[in-house]
Formats: sequence, C-alpha cells, structure tokens
Amino acid sequence: MVLETLAGHKAIPVLAEVGDGKTYHARWLPVLDGPKDAAKLAQLEAGMPSVCRAEIFVSNGERRKEELPPTPKALLTSFLHTFCDALARSWGKAAAPGFPRGEDTPAARWLDALFRQNPDVKASPAQLQHLASSHKAWMRNLHVAGDAAFRIAFRLEAPALQSQPWNLHYLVQAKDDLSLLIPAEEVWKKSGGALMHLGRRFDHPHEKLLAGLGYAARLFPPVKSSLKDKRPAGLSLDAPRPTPS
Repeated sequence: MVLETLAGHKAIPVLAEVGDGKTYHARWLPVLDGPKDAAKLAQLEAGMPSVCRAEIFVSNGERRKEELPPTPKALLTSFLHTFCDALARSWGKAAAPGFPRGEDTPAARWLDALFRQNPDVKASPAQLQHLASSHKAWMRNLHVAGDAAFRIAFRLEAPALQSQPWNLHYLVQAKDDLSLLIPAEEVWKKSGGALMHLGRRFDHPHEKLLAGLGYAARLFPPVKSSLKDKRPAGLSLDAPRPTPS
C-alpha cells in the first residue's frame, strides 16, 4: 500500500513537533484519501493477527507495569507513516532540491532534513515556531473540507429536460464508506458541536461545511452565490444553450 501511495505521488512533507515543542522533525506522510484506501485500511486492520500487537515492555532491564497493546489501527498507522517516510527519504534523495550557495533559512533546513537520515530541523526555537505556524497554515488547505471521518462532497444532478437547470447538491461523505452521504440539509438540522451518524463523529459540521464551501468557491465561483444563504444546500446551474448552426 505504501508503494502504491508513493507511486501515485500521494505523500506530503510535514514538520512534526517532537516532545517538548522545542524539537521538530521533517517527515513524509502518506495521504490515504483515495476511493479505495479506506476499504484497504479496514481490511488490513480486521486481518491483523494478534501476535502483531504483542509487546514486552522493558525499561532498564526490568519489565514495566502491564499496559494495553496498541490497537490495530494505531499500529497500522505507525507502520505506514514510518515506512512511507523511510522510502521517500531514501528514494527522493537523488531528486532533492538544490539551494543557492549561502542560503541558510529555516525553510531550507527543513527541506534539506526531508532527505537526510537525521530528520532534525536545526533552527532557534523562535524560528521553528514561526516555521511551524506557516506550515500549519499551508496544511490547512488539505483538511479545510473535512476531518479524519468526513469530508465535503458534491453531486451534480442532470435535469430531466434540456430546458431545465442542472442541480449541484452539497453533501457530507464518510471517508471510510463513500456510499454514506448526508445531504447538507440534514447537517443544518443538527444542533450541537458534533454530527453523529452510524457510529461516525464529525466535529463542528456547520463550521467545516461552510469552510469547505468557501474553499470550493475559490475554485468554482458559482458556489459563492449560494453562500448568501444562511444554510446553503446547493445551487442551480444553467448550461449554455447550443448555438444553431
């Protein structure tokens, strides 16, 4: 699965905070948001043998107090992240970006650390915090339209007659089951800070739905007009009429 992800160029560079917040590592993480990824992950979790989770906790030569083993999901996530980072770091070294002589900025050090065996990003605490804030703002574009459980989706409905408009519907879609779609109308009816549906939790659905639509409006301006509604659920689109020859 990691090889498929890397072959599809679905890995992103991240700046990971370590421990006390004074140390940051440059890492590569897989983006597993494809239509088949959720089903593959669920299959791997369900089929994981218990022996994979068996651990002996040792500290200073003595066995620690008994602890619960990691969940299949946590273990699988850790493996995928570690494997993806190691391969991207090693295979991408030959194509690492070059920097002009004398350039020594925190961003350049971060990019350099993405292709070194040691992932530490060398910079002052103030520089690292500023870089982390900038990286967070950049990463927000990846998650603006959802979270780990749900994402904003769109469905274009063709009219029954050519003279009628097309309808673009706004929905919320479960990432682990793409057939699970919740119309925006139902989202607006929910009160409180979370939307619960078939065991899945979508935090702050109203805010994230608006944020996702606002982001979509930057790419497809007609969506912007629908945001004048307090509870936007979709819009009608008039297809251009063919010009008689």
